[in-house]
Amino acid sequence: MTSSPSIRIPKFPDFKHVELADREIIHSAFQSYQPQTSELTFTNLFMWRHYYRFQWSMHGEHLVIFSNPLGWGYGLMPPIGPTPRNQVIVDVMQWMKEEKPDYISCIERADGKLAKEIRQDARFSVEEAPNHFDYVYRSQDLSELKGRRYHKKKNHLNRFRKHYEFEYKKITDELIEACIHVLKIWCDWKECDK
Repeated sequence: MTSSPSIRIPKFPDFKHVELADREIIHSAFQSYQPQTSELTFTNLFMWRHYYRFQWSMHGEHLVIFSNPLGWGYGLMPPIGPTPRNQVIVDVMQWMKEEKPDYISCIERADGKLAKEIRQDARFSVEEAPNHFDYVYRSQDLSELKGRRYHKKKNHLNRFRKHYEFEYKKITDELIEACIHVLKIWCDWKECDK
């Protein structure tokens, strides 16, 4: 991994909040080790950084990320780096036990690759969390919305078409301010700050 000389790379157990300047380092780790969890992209971490309060650190060759979503607990993401990752997990979970004793030490959103890697290690318990499974749609299925599986989505689309005039436009520099304005309205409506 290469980094700009001005970027401070935190060494575990020192962490820092995700910033735009960290993109090259974090993205490089994801590119090198290809995690199978959709949340593990720099864009996702950066986009949700205020809500989840993501922090990162390097444990040797491994990128370690944890979150503290608006005070409801701490979550560890799977460490990103070469296998085996067992000792990294033990070190980070031990740190969590010492630093955040009121929270359960666990890794959230572990992919099948990590589960398979640690399943035989008696120090770990692997449990499926179906509510957090990623889902994938075929683009053709979404464009056609055929069958019972897509019935609700098709009803939403038809209701939208019936009640609203719309057009598709490419986002240009001239439209950026209008996009931000719509985002602010949506955020007020959805109470993003909470």
